[in-house]
Amino acid sequence: MTLRALASGRLISAPTEKTSASGKAYVSATMATEQGEGGMLVRLMAFGSAAPVLLALHKGDTLAAQGALSASAYVGQQDNIPHASLTLFVGEVLTLLEV
Repeated sequence: MTLRALASGRLISAPTEKTSASGKAYVSATMATEQGEGGMLVRLMAFGSAAPVLLALHKGDTLAAQGALSASAYVGQQDNIPHASLTLFVGEVLTLLEV
C-alpha cells in the first residue's frame, strides 16, 4: 500500500548516503513521530533534490517530510509478533535549519 503523506518528528539516526542496487544514490535515516501517548518510527529514503537536504541534518534534528508512504507488515524474529513497517520516499524535506 502506498499513499501521499506528511510526517513530522525527530531524527533518531544520522542520515547516511547509500547506493541502490541499480546504482542510484540516496540518503536514508529514521524518524520518530510523536502522537499523543506514543509515536511511530518511519524510515526515510530521499532521492534527487531532497537527498542533500536530509543529509545536512543530524541525529536529534526535527523535520517534516512529505512523499509517498509505503506500509507493510512483518513478524518479528525474536517476539513472533506482527509489526508495522513504514517507509517514506521523501519528495521534500522541511526544516528550521537553513540548508
